[in-house]
Amino acid sequence: MAALPGSSFAASDDSSQIDLASYTFIVDDTVFAPSYRSSGSESGAESEIEEGGTEREEERGGEAGGEGGSAAFGQVGGSGPQVLFGFVLATAVLRRLGVGVAAAAPPLRVPSLALVAGIGEGDLPPAASLWLREADAAFGVCRGVSWMQPPLSTPRAWQLVEGDGSRTQVWRKARGSSGIASGGGEEEEARAAALLPPLVPDPPSSSSSSSSSSFSPSSVSIPRSVLQNARAHHAGLDPLNPRHPLWLSALRAAAPRGTRISAETFQECSRFPSPKELRALLRPLDFFSPNEAEAASLVEGERGGSAASAARSLLLAAAAAAAADAGGGGEETFLDSVVVRRGGLGAVLVSRERERALSVPCVGNLRLRDTTGAGNAFLGALAAAAAASPSLSEAPLALGVASAAAAAVAEVLGTPPLSADLLSPSNSQVERAAERALAVRNAGEEVEV
Repeated sequence: MAALPGSSFAASDDSSQIDLASYTFIVDDTVFAPSYRSSGSESGAESEIEEGGTEREEERGGEAGGEGGSAAFGQVGGSGPQVLFGFVLATAVLRRLGVGVAAAAPPLRVPSLALVAGIGEGDLPPAASLWLREADAAFGVCRGVSWMQPPLSTPRAWQLVEGDGSRTQVWRKARGSSGIASGGGEEEEARAAALLPPLVPDPPSSSSSSSSSSFSPSSVSIPRSVLQNARAHHAGLDPLNPRHPLWLSALRAAAPRGTRISAETFQECSRFPSPKELRALLRPLDFFSPNEAEAASLVEGERGGSAASAARSLLLAAAAAAAADAGGGGEETFLDSVVVRRGGLGAVLVSRERERALSVPCVGNLRLRDTTGAGNAFLGALAAAAAASPSLSEAPLALGVASAAAAAVAEVLGTPPLSADLLSPSNSQVERAAERALAVRNAGEEVEV
């Protein structure tokens, strides 16, 4: 195929290679508390919450303002899309900065991506449907989607943003169900499979009648082509959900040798995981990234400690797990680095290759609108850095590019479009992100653990 018009990237003829598979898709309906004030909202952009039908909500899509007392319905969310956006933006930024690329290099291959999730056919809001169509046309993201037939539906949730920016997620009921599923049952089972598809289709639940089940997840799974061809996988996990570490282990066993697997946590732990639980979580991973509060909730004794100390404790726990699994025989340890995301305070990286931690600030002069998904974009950008060069993934520039990707998401409402325009050398968003990446890199410093 020819190079994309106006781009230094060439469309790929290699359908067998997938640069990144990212998991989970949710339709977000975001409601901002009256006391919430973003730093970048435009005058007149507010939209009062309206009661009534889903159709009215979805028509607005991304038109609401992200300001106190407003709401935005039908937004693309769930971490998977934001991770993919961060990957593409970072790929374009690294190319713009000439990182690892000779001056006379031929056009680079367009990233090949997969969004792995269960999505309902015919129930997507217009804005979400458009996002998927553009992303698939440019990067093939829907190769990982399991399209679900009614009565199965796309996971959808309220995102309730408080005045201080903190966020609470509340699942919305599936169409045709009796209410919000919060404590088990077929609807919750189906949603779990849609959010983190199993490696093989699950059999019908033994507690459900195959003839009467409305929410059987048996049609949802990771496509075999994604398992075989993805060079990297990234997922959000709950450390205390026993299904999630088992899923990670199965993914590690099924993926080709050399596949990079990374994960983030999406909530604090209600209790400290046992050593066995922590080992099960960390053992299959190459890279792990909780935020600061999540990191402190994972390792007993780290509450109130530094982010660098928590990251080091997690890295040591993974090494101890590998040694224990090998009976002291020195089995290979996958986990090579931990990044603790600190929001407005930046990020801290600890790796097996570094004696000291690397700390970077967040992007300055941020016109904040909504931080939902910013951390996901950060991690997608780090995945792009690792794809460009394994050593680059632990360099200050990688954290700078990741911070710039996070800022790009935090300054808009919802997930930015994922289209081929991002790869244009004249794209102003890429130019801005490159400037920010260099500024963050230059402000980074090594710190004691």
